[in-house]
Amino acid sequence: MAITVVSKFKIRSGQEEPILGYMRGYAEWLRSNEPKTLRWDIYQAEEQGAYICIEEFSDQAAIEKHAASAAVYFGDKLRHLSVDSEIIQQDHARQLISA
Repeated sequence: MAITVVSKFKIRSGQEEPILGYMRGYAEWLRSNEPKTLRWDIYQAEEQGAYICIEEFSDQAAIEKHAASAAVYFGDKLRHLSVDSEIIQQDHARQLISA
C-alpha cells in the first residue's frame, strides 16, 4: 500500500518565487530520479504564503530516499535565501481504497 504524506508550510513574503522555482525544478528531477515517489504536488492554500504538499510513496524506503535527496537538492540552493518556511502539520496515511 502507498504511503501518503500531507504537509502544510509557510514561506516568508518575498521569498515565494525563488523557493517555488526550486520546487518546480525538484519536481522535474523527481520524475527522472525517484520512481518510487508516486506523487509530489504543491498547492497554494487560502492563507497568504501558505502551501500544501501532498506526497505519495510506494513504501517507507522511498520516503527515506526522498528525504535524503530533498536535503541534498535544496540544501545549497536555499542557504542564500532568508527562508522562513515551517511545516505546520504533517500526517502520514496508508491508502485503503482507490478508484
